[in-house]
Amino acid sequence: MRNFCNSFFNYTERVMDREKTYVAETESDLISIAEHILKDGVFSPIFCLSGDLGAGKTRLIKSFGKLLQVEDEVSSPTYSIINEYNSPDGIVYHMDLYRLDDIEAAQDIGLEEYLYSHRPVFIEWPEIANDILPKCNRIKMEVIGDSKRKIVHLYQTLA
Repeated sequence: MRNFCNSFFNYTERVMDREKTYVAETESDLISIAEHILKDGVFSPIFCLSGDLGAGKTRLIKSFGKLLQVEDEVSSPTYSIINEYNSPDGIVYHMDLYRLDDIEAAQDIGLEEYLYSHRPVFIEWPEIANDILPKCNRIKMEVIGDSKRKIVHLYQTLA
């Protein structure tokens, strides 16, 4: 998954919206799904994860971290809002916007600078920032059993 960010902004042709649905039961399922999402989601380095508490957003981001060879331990940035992780290809950002009250709070933390950094950005609870988010990979997660998660990836490809 190296050189992941190099191909994002080179597209000038028409794009098409796509959707894929996955079911995860194990950690290896999450790794495989994360790999597919990274491969399909090359149009944008931004991944917005939505779902109820306990849906597995942070666990999926840990899988992305493994694939991007993140050197640090991936953990929830619930209180810090933003975690930065080192990888061989540079910084990877992980955000949790759950505690932000409004769009102004998102702007105050410099969200837009991260969004346009051309670096991978993984955002949990992105809804507060929908008005300023550029086109991104949308990942919707849902609990469908004790250890089962439904993961829907909405993304764009060249038409």
